[in-house]
Amino acid sequence: MAKGSSLEDQIDEFNKVCDTLEIIDEDLDNEGKALLLVSSLSSSYSNFIDALMYGRQTLSLDEVKAAINTRGL
Repeated sequence: MAKGSSLEDQIDEFNKVCDTLEIIDEDLDNEGKALLLVSSLSSSYSNFIDALMYGRQTLSLDEVKAAINTRGL
């Protein structure tokens, strides 16, 4: 996602990608969706992403969404 895009725009784009994948019968598991969301964030969120990923073996979509809401991004 382009730097300067709002987080809302980035999440909307993520939802569109997930919807498109679902339409073409490409199922992403929960961790796959979490990684797709994290990787779709612009570089301006790199510190947030680093903190979120630090020391984790797995990551769920709910954890990513909760972290975004908690941080008030």
